Formats: sequence, C-alpha cells, structure tokens
Amino acid sequence: MPKPKKRVLILDGDPYGFKAAVTHEEAIDWGDSVFTAHVDVKAAANSAADQIEELAEHLDAEVVFCWGGPNKKYFRHDLGSYKAARKVSVRPMCVPQIKEDLAERFESYWFPDLEGDDVIGILMTDPDFYPGYEKIAVSIDKDLKTIPGLYLNPDKMDEPVERSPEECEIFFLSQAIAGDITDGYAGAPGFGMATAEKLLRKCVVLEPYLHTLTRGPRKGQTEERTREVPADRLWDVVVSCYESTGLDESDALLNARMARILTADLWDKENQKPILWSPEHGAL
Repeated sequence: MPKPKKRVLILDGDPYGFKAAVTHEEAIDWGDSVFTAHVDVKAAANSAADQIEELAEHLDAEVVFCWGGPNKKYFRHDLGSYKAARKVSVRPMCVPQIKEDLAERFESYWFPDLEGDDVIGILMTDPDFYPGYEKIAVSIDKDLKTIPGLYLNPDKMDEPVERSPEECEIFFLSQAIAGDITDGYAGAPGFGMATAEKLLRKCVVLEPYLHTLTRGPRKGQTEERTREVPADRLWDVVVSCYESTGLDESDALLNARMARILTADLWDKENQKPILWSPEHGAL
C-alpha cells in the first residue's frame, strides 16, 4: 500500500488576524460617557493559533502562514480603483500586531505589494515549494477558486476539494467578464457570473447582426442583436462580451489583471515584483 502524501496548509492569515482582533476587542467605560477600547494581543493571537492548529491536526498537515504586506498598498491599486467601493468602516485594533505574532509562531511568508491570496497563489503553484507534499490552499476568499489544486474554505467546508486547471480558468475568466464591484473592477456591463460562465463553457463569442422584425407594430424594421458564434479560444469570449457593450480589449485586459490571483509564473522572484497577466499566460 503506497504511503500517504504529506500535507501542508498554505493558509491566508489575514482573516485569522482580523477575526481574533474583533473577538478580543473590549471596551472600558470610564464614566462621564468616556469609553476606550483595548485588545490583549497575546490572547487574541493564542486563540487564532489554536484555530489554525486545530485545522492542521484535523487535516494532518503542516502550516504555512501567508499574509499581506504591512504597507497595505498592493499592486492592483496602481491598475485602477482597487477596493475603492468598499464602505469605510472602523477596523478592529491591533490586527497587524496579531498577524505579526502569528507569523512568528508558524513558517510564514509575505511579499512586497501583495495580498495574502497572491502569496498563496504563488506558493501553491511553485513546484519547488514543498515538493512531494499535497498542498491545500486555505482561504475564505472565493478568488482562490482560480488556483488549481486542493482548496478549503474553513468557514464553509470540513474537507478540501480538488479544482482542475480548466475549472479555475473558467472561474477566473468569468470574474474578468462579470467584474467585482467590491474589489473595484466593474467588468462588462450587464454580464453576471452565470452568463459569463455559460458563454465560456460553450466557448462562443457574441456576434452583432441586424435582425428584421417580422411581427408587431414595428414589423419590417431592423434592430441590432447578438448571436452566439463558436470561438477559437476563451479569451476571444471575454473580449466579445466587452465589445458587445461598446468597450474594447483594453478594458477586458484591465479587468482580467485585477481579477487574476498571482501564480508562480506571474511573480518575478529575483526582483520581487508581479508580472501582469496577459492572454499568453493562459486563456485556453
């Protein structure tokens, strides 16, 4: 009987730090309507570490802790209005300090100008990182569904699921079409994830044509419509969705770059800089 593969959790530490800060933030009433808040960083980090270690024990895996760069400015901010639509809210205290504490307890990685999800994507797809291990991406963010391999959302799942490269490519390009208002990229107006995925799975482009009405008060008049025509590649499907709304390939490319979680081939390890995605990197 073959020996089971060793496992490693490549884990997004940002949500663990945030949740621990929320849970452990306490208010003190000093009287005369004066309140202050405080967080016991050590206690918060202990509770987060307990959750991580419990998950690691359940899955019989080692832990790699990934987190976003401390400057909170990521490369997508230079591409457009990244996350500009998110409502301004009061963040809990001491999130950075809790993450720093956790990063000292586990093997940890952060890269300049990258979010935790990008760090996960790079390490998940780097063949030289934990070779021979079964790597599991652990994140509550749906964007990690664009990274092939085992994926686990600890808030919703007990066991990881396998995602094929083809499924991940469809999900990524569906996001490139539909956009994500919360993350600051609008996509092609009028296209949602379901429609985008349907077109990509059928691999068809939307071709404009003049349709002549055959009944009703406008009988005999013409109007422009679109019809589905087989496409040569998935990127052509994405571009046609944008062109059908009066936009062009440059708009499609910007949205795709905003949506693309980085992989090992999109990270310049020597210069510590992202390589912007282009259709030559994928788009089956």
